[in-house]
Amino acid sequence: DDRFYGTFAYVLFGIMLLLLFATIFNPHTIKGSRSWLVLGPVRVQPAEFAKFATALALAKFMSVYGYSLDKWKDAAFTLAIILVPMLFIVMQRETGSALVYLSFFLMLYREGMPGSILFTGVAMVLYFVVGIRFADVMLSYTSTSVGTLVVLVFIQLFTVAMLYVYCRDRREALRLFGITMGVMLVSLLFSPFWLSLSSLD
Repeated sequence: DDRFYGTFAYVLFGIMLLLLFATIFNPHTIKGSRSWLVLGPVRVQPAEFAKFATALALAKFMSVYGYSLDKWKDAAFTLAIILVPMLFIVMQRETGSALVYLSFFLMLYREGMPGSILFTGVAMVLYFVVGIRFADVMLSYTSTSVGTLVVLVFIQLFTVAMLYVYCRDRREALRLFGITMGVMLVSLLFSPFWLSLSSLD
């Protein structure tokens, strides 16, 4: 009976939050993550069940008559339902599962959330993934990683794109892009010189 899920949505969500919080202090570490509860021969990862419970809690809360993201109270509770379990999962060093929670923002966009917020969230995920993936690949003769450089370029491109979309000032957007890219390139060119000076000190 589907009424079961509506009746116990908050109860299941509360139980999952307690399990997620308890898992933070789990002494068992698997591949650097504390996201698994070890119960004898059985291993359980509460983060996987929490995704289901979070979706149920969101569905129940957003189906209430009069719900609107324009109301700060509704918006705050909606964000709390998404971000609290996400925070607990990050504290377990399980960032992969935590990133899945950002997909809930696609649903909020359908409910009226501004596109700029969705775009910012997607950009943050992109920065994180690219930065971590190429963090250990260093540029020659510099102390800058490829991940850091690519993230900086993405930030500049996205900032210029949003400036053009919202202000419709193509000349100002291109000018800003030229200035920021120029500063970054000059910094990269002179970084070996500064590194050599600091090594002499």
